[in-house]
Amino acid sequence: FIEALQAARRGDADTVCDYFGPHLVGDTDHHFDGPTLFASNDEVAASLVHHGTTVNDPLWQLPLWPGYDDELASKIADLNNVSSTGFSGAIIGALFLKRFVSDARHWVHIDLYGWNSRERPGRPAGGEAQGVRALYAYLKARYPA
Repeated sequence: FIEALQAARRGDADTVCDYFGPHLVGDTDHHFDGPTLFASNDEVAASLVHHGTTVNDPLWQLPLWPGYDDELASKIADLNNVSSTGFSGAIIGALFLKRFVSDARHWVHIDLYGWNSRERPGRPAGGEAQGVRALYAYLKARYPA
């Protein structure tokens, strides 16, 4: 994780994608049964959403809302990594990570829900590697062999 963010800062990578799931966005922010997507480029985000839909691995794009940047202010540290209000956890988390990839050409953050709350065809209840099929389809299309 850290190496990918460092590569993004150096500008060595064309596309940097990180997965992170501590914000539990599925529990509080929405009722979408899957991961949320944040991206520094709307075309990249739209392509990922499209590929996710195509391979039945949906992603839901949320904004990197600049109005929440002040939530990262801290009285005792350079930067806070959580909101003082307890709301918008996924967006705050993405805004926090965005500070470390400002030089990346394309940056994508997928905030994992990480599990299926109910059993469905091809998707048993329990842990789920969400967003992986969508990202693979996107990368395969963007960087053909």
